[in-house]
Amino acid sequence: MIKCVILDCDGTMFDTERLAKKAYEDFASQHGVNLDQEFWRGICGTGLEFAKPQLDRFPIIRDNIKEISALRLKNITHGSASKDNLVKKGLYDLLDYCKENQIKVAIASSSHFDYVNMLLDHMSKPYEFDFILCGDMITHKKPDPEIFNTVIEKLNVKPEETLILEDSLMGLIAAKEANAIAGFIEDQVIKNEKIEELLDVEFPDFTFVPQYLV
Repeated sequence: MIKCVILDCDGTMFDTERLAKKAYEDFASQHGVNLDQEFWRGICGTGLEFAKPQLDRFPIIRDNIKEISALRLKNITHGSASKDNLVKKGLYDLLDYCKENQIKVAIASSSHFDYVNMLLDHMSKPYEFDFILCGDMITHKKPDPEIFNTVIEKLNVKPEETLILEDSLMGLIAAKEANAIAGFIEDQVIKNEKIEELLDVEFPDFTFVPQYLV
């Protein structure tokens, strides 16, 4: 029985990775660079430490990461100006189901707390999460399982009773390392053989998750 659902934020709860990808691709195209899926799988859902191998493949991106990050934030801030504009399909249905059935819900994001809080303010239907843990509150980001291990311990649940919903390769690696159930909702990272090996369950969107929790 699932007693806890842990949600990634960017690309999972909110349609932000599309806007982040646009920032990278716009900058890359201006410099005649084509970013592939290998690059995106390597940087999505993690911090600069683990993204370094992919950034090193494209020095023009690596050396201008601050400018690209600023453009990414600008895109996302603009996109979140209207309430629920970035909320992923079925998120409210899942949150309501969990609340009605006493299933704990937490957020575990590699992003900073202030940024995550900005996205949560974008929701028209406020929700009280059981725990929120962000990248600036931990030592090691995904694919290290620290963030998931901490949430699981804090909420006093067992890993095998915990469904983690992720859209990234790095998130799935961390979920498996935490011995939890690794759920995948495809977004900007296209499923490949490695992701197929890692995931325990896959959902087209959040509307399909409650029936799995029954």
